[in-house]
Amino acid sequence: MGVSSLYGKVHVMSAQLVCDWATIDVDIHYLVHAEAFDQPLQFEIVGVFLGKNDISHYMNSDYIFDLIADDFGNADLHIADFGEG
Repeated sequence: MGVSSLYGKVHVMSAQLVCDWATIDVDIHYLVHAEAFDQPLQFEIVGVFLGKNDISHYMNSDYIFDLIADDFGNADLHIADFGEG
């Protein structure tokens, strides 16, 4: 993710979800919302896709939000991403 490309676009991350009875490879699509540099970020789940099927309604959204926060935490934030630099 580059500078000024973090907001207003759908981000996609790949994840492997593991439980006792299955392991599935999914793509998680999400948006990041922020009004200003000093305000907290808000994440929106666009979908959790297994192939072309959206399985997000079967997932624990708290767990998916944790994965998104981890993924986004690795992005290089800059004040310009908020339109202020």
